[in-house]
Amino acid sequence: MDDKPKLSKKVGKNGMSFAIVLGGGGPVGVAWEAGLIAGLAEEDETIITRADRIIGTSAGAIIGSQLALGRTPAALFQGQIARAEAYIKQHPIQPENSLPAIEQFQWFEDLSKASLEGDVPRELLAKVGKMALEAHAMPEEQHIAHIANFSSLVRAGESWPERFVCISTDAQDGTLAVWDKHSNIDLLHAIAASTAAPFLVTPIQINGHRYMDGGVRSSTNADIAKGFNLVLIIAPLGALIPDLVKVQTQREITAIEQGGGKAMLITPDTSSIKEIGFNPMDMARGGAVAKAGFKQAKKEIGRLKKFVVKN
Repeated sequence: MDDKPKLSKKVGKNGMSFAIVLGGGGPVGVAWEAGLIAGLAEEDETIITRADRIIGTSAGAIIGSQLALGRTPAALFQGQIARAEAYIKQHPIQPENSLPAIEQFQWFEDLSKASLEGDVPRELLAKVGKMALEAHAMPEEQHIAHIANFSSLVRAGESWPERFVCISTDAQDGTLAVWDKHSNIDLLHAIAASTAAPFLVTPIQINGHRYMDGGVRSSTNADIAKGFNLVLIIAPLGALIPDLVKVQTQREITAIEQGGGKAMLITPDTSSIKEIGFNPMDMARGGAVAKAGFKQAKKEIGRLKKFVVKN
């Protein structure tokens, strides 16, 4: 993988460092991650508290920041159900659940092809960034306000939580941005940047640079956790682009293993995939998706406990 800032590690009481990686997947991915985490936490309340780092990309930055800020998994889960119900009341006629049409969708095909073959070149990321900067998309101020509304605990001036790491991509040169509390970045702007999907949202300006969705490089960026002993990777986009996520995460797991660590991957199961549908931006599906994630957690908790104890 490309050069990245190194994450400092706070070693747990048992001498093992543990990182949770939360991947991207739009509002639907937020809902599934919220349900899954809540289900896991109901079975083992230490899952979140024992994590030394919570690393979030795009949708994962929303959920990860709130977990690190101390909001309970149960509250996040119920919040997604309530948000979906409110959205449906405001939009009683729902469009067909299909992928949104994006004129510049070729960028995704180019990135996917490059990622299937190996590391995505910075030059290609910069090319996508240039196109995103020139596109007519949601203004950054509007997106920042949306994130503040969508993430009820992430407000302007919110202090950066100790364990949270946010991933974004520099739209001007294609380099990876890895931010934590020592980066001197406003939390709300960082999350807005991590979730600024190209051509849907204008890249966010931070300290003289423009940043776009961290998922442009990888849906999870799990190799950021290289150096941690145990890494739990949660990848919502395994429902929509399973082959690509499989290749990306396997490469990232290899990097983690080369650093002396072990990784466990959770992607949506058959029931979750059915509820997620084809459009990651479909907020009306959030309640059903969150419930599917919660239910799936009951199947995953045994595997997770073995992973933590065995390693």
